[in-house]
Amino acid sequence: MKTTNRDIFLFMELAGSDVRGSSLELFTAARSVTEKTGGQVIAVILGSGTDAAVQTVSRYAPDAVIRIDDEQFSDYSNRRFTNALYALIQKYSPDAVMISATRNGKDLASRLARRLATGITANCCELSVESESGLIAWNMPAPGGIMATILCSDTRPQMGTICPGAFSRPVPGEVRAVELLEETSDAVSDDAIRLVRRVANPIDNELSITEADIIVGGGRGLGSADGFAPVRELAAVLGGAVGATRSVVDAGWIDPKHLIGQTGKLVRPKLYIACGISGALQHMVGVSEAQCIVAINRDVSAPIVAAADYVIVGDVKTILPALIDALK
Repeated sequence: MKTTNRDIFLFMELAGSDVRGSSLELFTAARSVTEKTGGQVIAVILGSGTDAAVQTVSRYAPDAVIRIDDEQFSDYSNRRFTNALYALIQKYSPDAVMISATRNGKDLASRLARRLATGITANCCELSVESESGLIAWNMPAPGGIMATILCSDTRPQMGTICPGAFSRPVPGEVRAVELLEETSDAVSDDAIRLVRRVANPIDNELSITEADIIVGGGRGLGSADGFAPVRELAAVLGGAVGATRSVVDAGWIDPKHLIGQTGKLVRPKLYIACGISGALQHMVGVSEAQCIVAINRDVSAPIVAAADYVIVGDVKTILPALIDALK
């Protein structure tokens, strides 16, 4: 592989044998930079039995794929994955590294940045770049509803974790031949951690808000945790996912995995139905890329009303059952 001094590594997190959708969104983020700098986009895959993952990635036109296919990468381990990525970065010297801001992604990125003695910007949702220097401006939400811009001008590689949903996933093409660089795990030291017991979490089959085309979100206007029952039912009728605001998550009405907003997930659904949601700035940051927003709210002065494409004015507790019946 012919490298440039503006190449970007994209870490492809796997879900089973294939690539997580949030990792594929990194191609959009990276191309927004390399189109101006002339660098290459290089996908990095660590796993066991990764042929399907390579095929998936090839549909998004990477300039090359670097792969370590080894049984020891069948499950995520911070130390093993850090050691492997560190060795690859030392060998290929990319100018930047992007990792999706998932739970494992954030865990890995922080350890890797420390090992590389470089800076890292977390939870980025916008990027810009100086074409001559290749210096990336990483934009991230900051307290108070503002955006902070972070530069890493003194060290390399530049590193950032990208919020799932902040960038749209590119339209995939056909599976095509791609330069595949096979690396080994020789440089990966043992974990120095002994597994005493393994506890498997139950499999969560609920549709994720970052993957859903339709999301039904609930806020304080639902009144209680029980108020989410019709929200869940409407989401099920529409084949969508359930979202929530910070206030109801903090109140314990619903699991944090449903949180949408500045401190939760950024989503890009085709349809977002906001039920009893006032529309605070921190929440609206998370749904700003929705193609269509429908608000159900009895307060016509609520910020969500001004942001919505369609508004149903009234009590959400009355409207939701009627809407569900009509759709059924």
